[in-house]
Amino acid sequence: MQKWLSIVRNAFIIEEKAYTPEIIDAMIQEYKNKLRFSPGKEMYFTLKVEGKGDSKKLEEIKSFLQNLETVKAKQQPDSIK
Repeated sequence: MQKWLSIVRNAFIIEEKAYTPEIIDAMIQEYKNKLRFSPGKEMYFTLKVEGKGDSKKLEEIKSFLQNLETVKAKQQPDSIK
């Protein structure tokens, strides 16, 4: 797992300097009510996983992480990634 993200239960803790407000906004726009962002000392996303069964839930989480990387790559200059 990459250093910029930690998973604690259904929350994904992120490093502040790794994400801009535009990235956070893009993820919230894409996931709508399924994603909540919590600012603070440790910023984190909470993803509402709706899949039935562990394999479906895992696929949703993998998809979220892939989308997060894609959005991050599109919106940040190479020097920040």
